[in-house]
Amino acid sequence: RCRRAHLTNYAVNKGSPRFVVASAQRVADEGGSDGSVWTLDTLRRRLQADLGTERAALVWAEVDDLISKTLIAAAPTMRTAAEDQDQCFQLFGFDVMLDA
Repeated sequence: RCRRAHLTNYAVNKGSPRFVVASAQRVADEGGSDGSVWTLDTLRRRLQADLGTERAALVWAEVDDLISKTLIAAAPTMRTAAEDQDQCFQLFGFDVMLDA
């Protein structure tokens, strides 16, 4: 049984012998989903291919709104946590599940 079958964490997943980076052009041209990790461009092309340009733009706007509102809600806590740190920065990652 593959212990990495459902992991999305790149740092863990890249150790799998079946790890493949998706080809943006193949996804767009053939609808293939052969990769373990997709670039942002690959995801955008796939959404446009599956949903059409207008619907893909709407979905992307909804994801953007979700992320913006999450960061706004977390801002007070982040500000408090960073008070004693000089010139610090944080990177935040978001996993968003899309369902038809």
